[in-house]
Amino acid sequence: MKNTRSYLISFCSLICGLAVYQPSRVLANSLSDIPHQLNFQVASQENILDSPGSLGDQTKLYQLSGIDKSSILQQMVEQQDSLNLCPETTLLESNVEQSLLYRKGHTQYLAIILCEMEVDQGRYEIVYMTQSPSSLRIAHSRISLVGTPQLNMESKVLLNQRKSNSLEDCAMNTAYLWNRGKLHLLGVNFQQTVANSCQDLQTPQPENLITPTSAGVVRLGMSMGELRQKLPPQTIYELEMGGLVEDFLKVSYHGKSLNLYVSNFDVQTQTINDLSDEMKILGIFVKDPSFMTAEGLRPGTRIEDAIAAYGTATFSYYYRTDSGEEIRFANNPLPSPISGIRSL
Repeated sequence: MKNTRSYLISFCSLICGLAVYQPSRVLANSLSDIPHQLNFQVASQENILDSPGSLGDQTKLYQLSGIDKSSILQQMVEQQDSLNLCPETTLLESNVEQSLLYRKGHTQYLAIILCEMEVDQGRYEIVYMTQSPSSLRIAHSRISLVGTPQLNMESKVLLNQRKSNSLEDCAMNTAYLWNRGKLHLLGVNFQQTVANSCQDLQTPQPENLITPTSAGVVRLGMSMGELRQKLPPQTIYELEMGGLVEDFLKVSYHGKSLNLYVSNFDVQTQTINDLSDEMKILGIFVKDPSFMTAEGLRPGTRIEDAIAAYGTATFSYYYRTDSGEEIRFANNPLPSPISGIRSL
């Protein structure tokens, strides 16, 4: 029988992913078997969202303003169409003053671009920039935020607070670490002053529900032709290369994104034009915290919250073509273990 990878769904957080596959070699079968240096201690959410200087590199950050800020952001505005940046905003240059720009060292930039204001919070998109001797390389992260994002200059943690309603009785806090030129999801938590006031943000809808065989409208076994029919015409298809099993086809639409494994498609050697309608989706990797399971668990969920929903946890360390950590729950809704546990 042909050995095909049966990746289903993965999502990234403190639980860094809900990945479904069959590991070829598992080195540890219980928590007590794990080598001490792996350290699966779960930090408290408060420490993760506010731990100055404890994560990432120690390169100093600068917030740019004035002519330094406007000249760099103007280059980005000029590439709005090619970047597919804030596509519904017609006068993006008018938002430059309210956008944020940070520099790490001498070559890395992080731009938090205001697309539009929505009552007392904004809709933002994140852009990465790298300065070389001859040019400024600009790349859209495909991270879209609604709320009030702010970057902690010491910890390099971007914290976004999204209010669910005008009464301000519920807020969703999302934290990302700026490290190695990208934002990495650290965690998600909720603050509510009235019982059940966060229910609208914690209850999945069909378009963002994770099941054992799907994430939103994208399902396993779907052909690329079917996928293109399901997703809106404005969907962005990109290749994301992270090495080994972290190479994906990334699809971004309506402020959300999913990473896909596609049959007979090699991200390293092929291009978007090589994606035929007959190719099948073999796997879905979810790092976007807007997607969640029926129990409300999402990328950024703490392991202890997953244990409360899915029962006793068993950790393990694996080797396949790569290596990493996995966790199995007694009542795991997926047929294979969750992978990509973040060790802090």
